[in-house]
Amino acid sequence: MSGLIGGGRLAKNPHMPGTAPQIIRPFRWNVARRNELGSLVSGPLPRTYPGFTDGLRRCTALALARSGGGTLVFVGRSLELCFDYLSGLTAGLDTRSAPPLKLLQVSLGSVRDIAREAQAMPAETASLLGYMRSEGLGAADIEANERGVTFIDVVSSGATFGVLTRLLHLGARTDAVDWHAVERRIGFVGVVEAGKNSPNAWRWWQHEPWVATLKKPRISNVSVHGWLWGFLANNDIKTTLSHGPWRWADPRAAEPVHAPANVDALRLAVALYDLGSSREERQRFADALARLPEMREAWLRRLVVALRRSGGEAGRDPNRRCHVDIW
Repeated sequence: MSGLIGGGRLAKNPHMPGTAPQIIRPFRWNVARRNELGSLVSGPLPRTYPGFTDGLRRCTALALARSGGGTLVFVGRSLELCFDYLSGLTAGLDTRSAPPLKLLQVSLGSVRDIAREAQAMPAETASLLGYMRSEGLGAADIEANERGVTFIDVVSSGATFGVLTRLLHLGARTDAVDWHAVERRIGFVGVVEAGKNSPNAWRWWQHEPWVATLKKPRISNVSVHGWLWGFLANNDIKTTLSHGPWRWADPRAAEPVHAPANVDALRLAVALYDLGSSREERQRFADALARLPEMREAWLRRLVVALRRSGGEAGRDPNRRCHVDIW
Protein backbone atom coordinates (compact mmCIF):
# COMPACT_ATOMS: atom_id res chain seq x y z
CA MET A 1 0.00 0.00 0.00
CA SER A 2 2.84 2.39 -0.68
CA GLY A 3 1.43 4.10 -3.76
CA LEU A 4 -0.13 7.01 -1.91
CA ILE A 5 2.28 7.63 0.93
CA GLY A 6 5.66 6.87 -0.55
CA GLY A 7 8.41 4.48 0.55
CA GLY A 8 8.29 1.68 3.04
CA ARG A 9 10.39 3.15 5.85
CA LEU A 10 7.44 4.56 7.77
CA ALA A 11 6.82 2.82 11.08
CA LYS A 12 3.45 1.17 11.56
CA ASN A 13 2.55 3.56 14.39
CA PRO A 14 3.85 7.11 13.90
CA HIS A 15 4.50 7.88 17.58
CA MET A 16 7.24 7.09 20.05
CA PRO A 17 7.56 3.35 20.82
CA GLY A 18 5.82 2.32 24.01
CA THR A 19 3.74 5.48 24.31
CA ALA A 20 0.11 6.12 23.45
CA PRO A 21 -0.63 9.14 21.26
CA GLN A 22 -1.95 12.22 23.02
CA ILE A 23 -5.34 12.94 21.53
CA ILE A 24 -6.08 16.64 21.23
CA ARG A 25 -9.64 17.53 20.30
CA PRO A 26 -9.66 21.17 19.18
CA PHE A 27 -12.12 23.18 21.22
CA ARG A 28 -15.18 24.58 19.53
CA TRP A 29 -18.32 25.92 21.13
CA ASN A 30 -21.44 23.84 20.59
CA VAL A 31 -23.91 26.38 19.26
CA ALA A 32 -26.83 24.07 20.06
CA ARG A 33 -26.08 24.34 23.80
CA ARG A 34 -27.14 27.93 24.30
CA ASN A 35 -26.93 27.81 28.09
CA GLU A 36 -23.16 27.22 27.82
CA LEU A 37 -22.51 30.32 25.73
CA GLY A 38 -23.74 32.95 28.18
CA SER A 39 -23.01 36.54 27.22
CA LEU A 40 -20.69 35.50 24.38
CA VAL A 41 -23.62 35.58 21.96
CA SER A 42 -24.68 39.08 22.95
CA GLY A 43 -23.68 41.92 20.69
CA PRO A 44 -23.78 42.73 16.99
CA LEU A 45 -23.21 40.23 14.22
CA PRO A 46 -20.17 40.60 11.98
CA ARG A 47 -20.66 42.05 8.53
CA THR A 48 -21.58 39.76 5.65
CA TYR A 49 -22.96 41.18 2.40
CA PRO A 50 -26.32 41.51 0.59
CA GLY A 51 -27.59 38.12 -0.50
CA PHE A 52 -25.26 36.15 1.77
CA THR A 53 -28.04 33.97 3.17
CA ASP A 54 -29.39 33.07 -0.27
CA GLY A 55 -25.89 32.15 -1.46
CA LEU A 56 -25.16 30.04 1.61
CA ARG A 57 -28.49 28.23 1.29
CA ARG A 58 -27.81 27.33 -2.35
CA CYS A 59 -24.23 26.26 -1.63
CA THR A 60 -25.27 24.06 1.29
CA ALA A 61 -28.18 22.51 -0.61
CA LEU A 62 -25.96 21.59 -3.57
CA ALA A 63 -23.17 20.22 -1.37
CA LEU A 64 -25.66 18.11 0.57
CA ALA A 65 -27.43 16.83 -2.54
CA ARG A 66 -24.17 15.84 -4.22
CA SER A 67 -22.75 14.12 -1.14
CA GLY A 68 -24.46 10.81 -1.78
CA GLY A 69 -26.41 10.68 1.46
CA GLY A 70 -23.72 9.35 3.81
CA THR A 71 -21.80 11.15 6.54
CA LEU A 72 -20.91 14.73 5.61
CA VAL A 73 -17.56 15.98 6.85
CA PHE A 74 -16.83 19.69 6.55
CA VAL A 75 -13.04 20.02 6.46
CA GLY A 76 -11.26 22.82 8.31
CA ARG A 77 -12.70 26.26 9.01
CA SER A 78 -13.78 27.49 5.59
CA LEU A 79 -17.20 25.82 5.58
CA GLU A 80 -17.93 25.94 9.30
CA LEU A 81 -20.83 28.32 8.57
CA CYS A 82 -22.39 25.70 6.27
CA PHE A 83 -21.94 23.16 9.06
CA ASP A 84 -23.68 25.38 11.65
CA TYR A 85 -26.50 26.29 9.27
CA LEU A 86 -27.08 22.67 8.26
CA SER A 87 -26.86 21.58 11.90
CA GLY A 88 -29.75 23.93 12.65
CA LEU A 89 -31.73 22.65 9.68
CA THR A 90 -31.43 19.02 10.78
CA ALA A 91 -31.67 19.53 14.55
CA GLY A 92 -34.31 17.23 15.99
CA LEU A 93 -34.99 15.39 12.75
CA ASP A 94 -35.22 11.62 12.60
CA THR A 95 -31.73 10.17 12.11
CA ARG A 96 -33.11 7.98 9.33
CA SER A 97 -33.86 11.14 7.36
CA ALA A 98 -30.97 13.48 8.19
CA PRO A 99 -27.38 12.51 7.31
CA PRO A 100 -24.75 12.62 10.07
CA LEU A 101 -22.73 15.85 10.13
CA LYS A 102 -19.16 16.30 11.30
CA LEU A 103 -16.72 19.20 11.40
CA LEU A 104 -13.12 18.00 11.05
CA GLN A 105 -11.02 20.77 12.56
CA VAL A 106 -7.74 20.37 10.75
CA SER A 107 -5.62 22.60 8.56
CA LEU A 108 -3.59 20.79 5.90
CA GLY A 109 -2.65 23.76 3.75
CA SER A 110 0.96 23.80 4.93
CA VAL A 111 1.44 20.04 4.49
CA ARG A 112 2.98 18.80 1.27
CA ASP A 113 4.07 15.28 2.16
CA ILE A 114 2.17 13.66 5.04
CA ALA A 115 4.56 10.68 5.16
CA ARG A 116 7.48 13.06 5.68
CA GLU A 117 5.40 14.97 8.23
CA ALA A 118 4.80 11.73 10.13
CA GLN A 119 8.54 11.07 10.22
CA ALA A 120 9.41 14.60 11.32
CA MET A 121 6.47 15.08 13.74
CA PRO A 122 5.42 11.60 14.90
CA ALA A 123 3.64 12.74 18.08
CA GLU A 124 1.68 15.41 16.22
CA THR A 125 0.65 13.04 13.44
CA ALA A 126 -0.37 10.33 15.91
CA SER A 127 -2.41 12.88 17.85
CA LEU A 128 -4.20 13.97 14.68
CA LEU A 129 -5.05 10.38 13.76
CA GLY A 130 -6.30 9.85 17.30
CA TYR A 131 -8.51 12.92 17.02
CA MET A 132 -9.95 11.59 13.76
CA ARG A 133 -10.73 8.26 15.42
CA SER A 134 -12.45 10.09 18.27
CA GLU A 135 -14.69 11.76 15.67
CA GLY A 136 -15.58 8.43 14.07
CA LEU A 137 -13.33 9.18 11.09
CA GLY A 138 -10.64 6.59 11.68
CA ALA A 139 -9.90 4.05 8.97
CA ALA A 140 -11.90 1.31 10.69
CA ASP A 141 -14.86 3.69 11.17
CA ILE A 142 -14.92 4.64 7.51
CA GLU A 143 -14.58 1.02 6.43
CA ALA A 144 -17.64 0.14 8.52
CA ASN A 145 -19.72 3.10 7.27
CA GLU A 146 -22.05 1.48 4.76
CA ARG A 147 -23.46 4.80 3.51
CA GLY A 148 -20.02 6.27 2.91
CA VAL A 149 -18.23 9.44 4.00
CA THR A 150 -18.00 12.60 1.92
CA PHE A 151 -15.45 15.32 2.65
CA ILE A 152 -16.47 18.87 1.71
CA ASP A 153 -14.17 21.87 1.45
CA VAL A 154 -13.59 25.01 -0.57
CA VAL A 155 -11.20 24.20 -3.38
CA SER A 156 -8.60 26.25 -5.19
CA SER A 157 -6.20 23.60 -6.46
CA GLY A 158 -7.51 20.45 -4.75
CA ALA A 159 -4.20 19.85 -2.96
CA THR A 160 -5.82 19.73 0.49
CA PHE A 161 -8.04 16.85 -0.57
CA GLY A 162 -4.89 15.10 -1.78
CA VAL A 163 -3.17 15.48 1.59
CA LEU A 164 -6.34 14.30 3.32
CA THR A 165 -6.47 11.22 1.10
CA ARG A 166 -2.86 10.38 1.95
CA LEU A 167 -3.61 10.96 5.63
CA LEU A 168 -6.50 8.52 5.43
CA HIS A 169 -4.20 6.04 3.69
CA LEU A 170 -1.64 6.51 6.45
CA GLY A 171 -4.37 5.92 9.04
CA ALA A 172 -5.40 2.71 7.31
CA ARG A 173 -1.81 1.51 7.34
CA THR A 174 -1.34 2.50 10.97
CA ASP A 175 -4.54 0.71 12.06
CA ALA A 176 -3.99 -2.32 9.79
CA VAL A 177 -7.18 -1.64 7.84
CA ASP A 178 -7.60 -2.55 4.18
CA TRP A 179 -7.07 0.70 2.27
CA HIS A 180 -9.16 -0.44 -0.68
CA ALA A 181 -12.12 -0.95 1.65
CA VAL A 182 -11.68 2.62 2.94
CA GLU A 183 -11.18 3.98 -0.57
CA ARG A 184 -14.55 2.62 -1.68
CA ARG A 185 -16.31 4.55 1.10
CA ILE A 186 -14.91 8.06 0.58
CA GLY A 187 -15.95 10.89 -1.71
CA PHE A 188 -15.24 14.59 -2.13
CA VAL A 189 -17.29 17.70 -2.84
CA GLY A 190 -15.31 20.78 -3.79
CA VAL A 191 -16.83 24.25 -3.44
CA VAL A 192 -15.29 26.22 -6.29
CA GLU A 193 -15.53 29.78 -7.51
CA ALA A 194 -17.82 30.01 -10.50
CA GLY A 195 -16.14 30.78 -13.81
CA LYS A 196 -16.87 30.50 -17.49
CA ASN A 197 -18.18 27.07 -18.43
CA SER A 198 -16.34 26.00 -21.55
CA PRO A 199 -14.54 22.89 -22.86
CA ASN A 200 -11.22 24.59 -22.05
CA ALA A 201 -12.16 25.62 -18.49
CA TRP A 202 -9.67 24.62 -15.81
CA ARG A 203 -10.98 21.76 -13.67
CA TRP A 204 -8.96 20.99 -10.58
CA TRP A 205 -9.62 17.24 -10.46
CA GLN A 206 -8.12 16.81 -13.92
CA HIS A 207 -4.78 18.20 -12.73
CA GLU A 208 -4.30 16.70 -9.26
CA PRO A 209 -2.17 13.51 -9.41
CA TRP A 210 -3.74 12.02 -6.27
CA VAL A 211 -7.07 11.65 -8.09
CA ALA A 212 -5.51 9.07 -10.43
CA THR A 213 -4.44 6.94 -7.45
CA LEU A 214 -8.08 6.24 -6.56
CA LYS A 215 -9.74 3.41 -8.44
CA LYS A 216 -13.15 5.01 -8.77
CA PRO A 217 -12.91 8.57 -7.45
CA ARG A 218 -16.24 9.99 -6.32
CA ILE A 219 -15.84 13.72 -6.87
CA SER A 220 -18.47 16.43 -7.27
CA ASN A 221 -18.32 20.20 -7.33
CA VAL A 222 -20.44 23.14 -6.29
CA SER A 223 -19.86 26.42 -8.11
CA VAL A 224 -20.61 29.56 -6.10
CA HIS A 225 -20.36 33.27 -6.72
CA GLY A 226 -16.95 34.80 -6.08
CA TRP A 227 -18.32 36.91 -3.23
CA LEU A 228 -19.42 33.83 -1.29
CA TRP A 229 -16.31 31.82 -2.15
CA GLY A 230 -14.07 34.66 -0.98
CA PHE A 231 -16.08 35.17 2.21
CA LEU A 232 -15.89 31.47 3.11
CA ALA A 233 -12.27 30.91 2.09
CA ASN A 234 -10.58 34.17 3.02
CA ASN A 235 -12.59 35.83 5.79
CA ASP A 236 -10.69 35.76 9.08
CA ILE A 237 -13.88 35.64 11.15
CA LYS A 238 -13.73 32.00 12.31
CA THR A 239 -14.82 30.43 15.59
CA THR A 240 -11.46 28.68 16.09
CA LEU A 241 -7.79 29.05 15.31
CA SER A 242 -6.26 27.22 12.38
CA HIS A 243 -5.41 23.68 13.53
CA GLY A 244 -2.18 23.04 11.65
CA PRO A 245 0.66 20.61 12.43
CA TRP A 246 2.07 22.91 15.10
CA ARG A 247 -1.17 22.46 17.15
CA TRP A 248 -2.06 18.81 16.52
CA ALA A 249 -0.43 17.73 19.80
CA ASP A 250 -0.60 21.05 21.66
CA PRO A 251 -2.91 20.83 24.72
CA ARG A 252 -3.70 24.53 24.32
CA ALA A 253 -5.70 23.66 21.21
CA ALA A 254 -8.32 22.14 23.50
CA GLU A 255 -8.88 25.47 25.26
CA PRO A 256 -11.45 28.09 24.17
CA VAL A 257 -10.28 31.21 22.36
CA HIS A 258 -11.92 34.52 23.20
CA ALA A 259 -10.29 36.80 20.66
CA PRO A 260 -12.77 39.36 19.23
CA ALA A 261 -12.80 37.80 15.75
CA ASN A 262 -13.53 34.35 17.21
CA VAL A 263 -16.36 35.65 19.37
CA ASP A 264 -17.80 37.54 16.38
CA ALA A 265 -17.70 34.30 14.40
CA LEU A 266 -19.48 32.50 17.24
CA ARG A 267 -22.34 35.00 17.07
CA LEU A 268 -22.66 34.44 13.34
CA ALA A 269 -22.54 30.65 13.83
CA VAL A 270 -25.32 30.87 16.42
CA ALA A 271 -27.43 33.09 14.15
CA LEU A 272 -27.04 30.61 11.27
CA TYR A 273 -27.97 27.69 13.51
CA ASP A 274 -31.05 29.60 14.62
CA LEU A 275 -31.91 30.45 11.03
CA GLY A 276 -31.70 26.79 10.03
CA SER A 277 -33.80 25.65 12.97
CA SER A 278 -36.68 27.97 12.07
CA ARG A 279 -39.73 26.54 10.33
CA GLU A 280 -39.62 29.14 7.58
CA GLU A 281 -36.01 28.44 6.64
CA ARG A 282 -36.58 24.69 6.63
CA GLN A 283 -39.34 25.20 4.07
CA ARG A 284 -37.05 27.37 1.93
CA PHE A 285 -34.25 24.81 2.12
CA ALA A 286 -36.63 21.95 1.28
CA ASP A 287 -37.82 23.91 -1.76
CA ALA A 288 -34.20 24.48 -2.84
CA LEU A 289 -33.49 20.74 -2.59
CA ALA A 290 -36.68 19.79 -4.40
CA ARG A 291 -35.61 21.75 -7.49
CA LEU A 292 -32.38 19.76 -7.88
CA PRO A 293 -32.00 16.74 -10.19
CA GLU A 294 -30.61 14.76 -7.24
CA MET A 295 -34.19 14.54 -5.92
CA ARG A 296 -34.36 11.23 -7.74
CA GLU A 297 -32.38 9.82 -4.78
CA ALA A 298 -34.62 8.26 -2.13
CA TRP A 299 -32.51 9.53 0.79
CA LEU A 300 -32.88 13.13 -0.38
CA ARG A 301 -36.63 12.79 -0.84
CA ARG A 302 -36.89 11.51 2.74
CA LEU A 303 -34.99 14.53 4.00
CA VAL A 304 -37.17 16.96 2.05
CA VAL A 305 -40.32 15.36 3.48
CA ALA A 306 -38.88 15.53 7.00
CA LEU A 307 -37.96 19.20 6.60
CA ARG A 308 -41.42 20.10 5.30
CA ARG A 309 -43.13 18.28 8.13
CA SER A 310 -40.92 19.87 10.76
CA GLY A 311 -42.34 22.71 12.75
CA GLY A 312 -38.91 24.03 13.61
CA GLU A 313 -36.90 23.40 16.74
CA ALA A 314 -39.21 23.06 19.73
CA GLY A 315 -38.98 25.68 22.43
CA ARG A 316 -37.09 28.21 20.37
CA ASP A 317 -36.44 31.56 22.02
CA PRO A 318 -38.42 34.19 20.05
CA ASN A 319 -35.50 36.58 20.53
CA ARG A 320 -33.11 34.40 18.58
CA ARG A 321 -31.78 36.05 15.46
CA CYS A 322 -32.70 34.56 12.12
CA HIS A 323 -31.30 37.22 9.80
CA VAL A 324 -27.62 37.35 8.93
CA ASP A 325 -27.39 39.61 5.86
CA ILE A 326 -25.51 42.41 7.66
CA TRP A 327 -23.55 45.02 5.70
